[in-house]
Amino acid sequence: MRLFIAINPSYDEKTRLQSSQDKIKQISAKGNFTRLDNLHLTLVFLGETDIFLINSIKQITAEAVALWNGNPFAIIFDHLGRFTNMRGGDIWWLGTQNSLQLNTLQRQISLALEQAGFPIEKRKFKPHLTLARRVRLKTNIPEKAQTPLLEDACAVLAKRVSLMKSESIDGVLTYSEIWSCDL
Repeated sequence: MRLFIAINPSYDEKTRLQSSQDKIKQISAKGNFTRLDNLHLTLVFLGETDIFLINSIKQITAEAVALWNGNPFAIIFDHLGRFTNMRGGDIWWLGTQNSLQLNTLQRQISLALEQAGFPIEKRKFKPHLTLARRVRLKTNIPEKAQTPLLEDACAVLAKRVSLMKSESIDGVLTYSEIWSCDL
């Protein structure tokens, strides 16, 4: 079972975040745009995980959140970015302002899982929400317009941490919350 731990915005917040995709769609010839239900901010990617470890992941995550001892906090999404030259096209994302609360929460959960023996990615945490994959820009887009600016920042209230499952259902990539823990 493919798992990750995430901040899962509310439906209304996802709707506001999804509007950022329109800027990318305007300059794109093609792309695979993230479905509204799948918008999330990954804190820790676990990957393929034995189903029998789910209860341990829940317990470790709940304990890490309790140790964090924080309250709900705002995550401010304020810029678009992209990972270029990816096989099949670019990955476009919505980035956040630097947040000590978000970075501390992520580090606390990641460290707890790593100490329990879960293999955790070593790359630096770069909080973002993936908007589109395999994007190819229109050929007539001037270089200055290839990374549009957002006019308005969008706030998401981080009030819980979710254990998410990634699976293909009838050929559609689907992310489902299987457990959550309030902040």
